[in-house]
Amino acid sequence: MSRLSPSRILAVLQKEFIQLLRDRLTYAMMLGIPIIQLLLFGYAINSDPKRLPTAVLVQDQGKFSRSVVGALERSEYFSIDHVARTPAEMDELIERGAIQFAITIPGDFTRRVVRQDQPQILVEADASDPAATGPAVSTPAAASRSKSSSSGATIRKGSPATISSPACSASSSP
Repeated sequence: MSRLSPSRILAVLQKEFIQLLRDRLTYAMMLGIPIIQLLLFGYAINSDPKRLPTAVLVQDQGKFSRSVVGALERSEYFSIDHVARTPAEMDELIERGAIQFAITIPGDFTRRVVRQDQPQILVEADASDPAATGPAVSTPAAASRSKSSSSGATIRKGSPATISSPACSASSSP
């Protein structure tokens, strides 16, 4: 069994650098390919998606509900494409893949805001694209906090038709 020798390691390292300088194509590839990847991935991979298709179910027609819906429309994350009439319609839209987010404002929202009784907004997300889901789920929580409320979030993982995650508080998750 041979011992590790620092002089042997340095000799092998020196030999490899000499060989690298002789082979200019390998040297260019070692430097060039990572730089090209950084440039391509920097522009191609968007970690901050915008205008995600969203449906809203507003069961309360108060001024606070309208204010929250307005804040969601002004945010860059959501594009409110559908206004649903029933929870079943919301489920059908998300299962079909027509929307990525389903936001429900319950019927007692305004009353709970006035009473300062921690009103909640349900945010359901199709989490088949987790890079888009994470930042966008925190937006309704911030919009609702500005209206003295909190937000519950349900994330549906996997394919749009598969539900595998229980509800959690969006204000406590990133």
